[in-house]
Amino acid sequence: MNQLGDKPEEVRRRLEDEKRRGRREHEDGPAERAEDEPGPAAPKGPLPGDALRERHPDAQERQ
Repeated sequence: MNQLGDKPEEVRRRLEDEKRRGRREHEDGPAERAEDEPGPAAPKGPLPGDALRERHPDAQERQ
């Protein structure tokens, strides 16, 4: 056992799994990887500048 209490077989198995996962991610194209990972979160709240457009006196004329 190592200092963390893991048995050598468990450590070896975990390292092999990590290597296999790393190879698989490397071989997969970006499109395949993108299916597994969620995209960036959409911004919350109003977009910057929207409040200025709404308050501007000419806002209705511009729309």
